[in-house]
Amino acid sequence: MKFKYSNMVLGGTFDCLHIGHKKLIDKAFELAEFVSIGITSDELNRERGKIIWESEAIRKRKLEDYLSSKGFQNRSKIILIDDIYGNSTIDPNLDAIIATKETLPNIEAVNLKRAKNGLKGLDVVMVSHAKDSSGKIISSSRIRNGEISPDGQNYQELLLRIADKKLSKKILNKFKAPLGKIIQHVIPAEAGIHIITIGDITTRKFLEHDITPKLSIIDLKTRRLSVIPRPAGPWESILKAKSLPGSISTSLILAINKSIRKSGGSLVVVNGEEDLATIPAVLLSPFGAKVYYGQPNAGMVQIIVNQESKAKILGKLS
Repeated sequence: MKFKYSNMVLGGTFDCLHIGHKKLIDKAFELAEFVSIGITSDELNRERGKIIWESEAIRKRKLEDYLSSKGFQNRSKIILIDDIYGNSTIDPNLDAIIATKETLPNIEAVNLKRAKNGLKGLDVVMVSHAKDSSGKIISSSRIRNGEISPDGQNYQELLLRIADKKLSKKILNKFKAPLGKIIQHVIPAEAGIHIITIGDITTRKFLEHDITPKLSIIDLKTRRLSVIPRPAGPWESILKAKSLPGSISTSLILAINKSIRKSGGSLVVVNGEEDLATIPAVLLSPFGAKVYYGQPNAGMVQIIVNQESKAKILGKLS
């Protein structure tokens, strides 16, 4: 196969490897016989104040796994970079570089340095950003914030497609088993962490420890029988939603998403049942958040929100 370029370079953080990253990588291997991929070090990200979720070791491993899955491993090398240039200004074998609109200024700086070093400038291949179904750019920050999955699935759109429909008995049975770790007591050190509590009793346990969750979802019932008073808490906003048994309502999905995106704490009071609120709570929450709900005769379930817990929820819905 004849390639347009012999050696192309591209670089990035590659945090939460997503289809936008893969689009850049695939384009590079389509055009070049060999591709050098610069991945920013943890030290460089700290110096630049760049927020990332995964360490350089994890990001590198995921990149290696993707290259291997595509059969690109023998046509590539991964370089850990401690500045925006990497080897792009000193390697005479390079002849092209991948760019997006945002990275173009850095690439212009690369070619200026190459000229000073007596090297030929790199051809610039512009690649447009991958977008999700709503037309927004897919980015690592949106994945970390709980808006989309790495493959560009918009979580709110997905939830709204199943909203107000009774879930099958098969799917409902999948959610009966604990979705996370069983714990018996509230950990006081949890104060200040992005916490979501589901259920009246679970919410009260946190309030008793002077921990006001970012979001609490209650239905003023315990074990679906006793009507209990609304707990007192310093929430900044109180929203109402309706949700029938065995389904997740549109109003509940929208209330949860709105509350998570707000700066202050919120209480959502459900007219009906909040049992399935765990599903939108996990999918719509940012990485690092913790979701708690009661497990009958066992204690509380703690779910740490990350890509794995979101994938687990999606797997049970499919």
